Amino acid sequence: MKTAQRRTTAAAAVLLLAAFLTACAGGAANPAPAAHDGNAKQWDTSVPAGLTEDVLELFNAAAEKADGAEYLPLAVLGELDGTYCILCKETDAAAPKNVLVYVNADGIQNTYEIWIDKHAAKGT
Repeated sequence: MKTAQRRTTAAAAVLLLAAFLTACAGGAANPAPAAHDGNAKQWDTSVPAGLTEDVLELFNAAAEKADGAEYLPLAVLGELDGTYCILCKETDAAAPKNVLVYVNADGIQNTYEIWIDKHAAKGT
């Protein structure tokens, strides 16, 4: 990978992490689930960004159950009640895309496509 591409990828990852952390801070439009004591639960963003063996095993087991897209996990962005938000690259698309994949012991719970590649390619 060229140095310029690495810098662009690194910058895109930093912007994505900042967007995720902002979204995880909670807001009126997307409140976090309430705990039994009435306090709102928050995503734990202090989890290691690297893929630990436990998280990788969970991700691989979830990916095996899933029909459809194939994902390359890149980094863990947060954890809430055993559900991990993992930044991935969708590898089977005609043009690979960045995707947030939410996984837990039951499998892939949700995915969100991230449009950061389009912005990075235009230099905006």
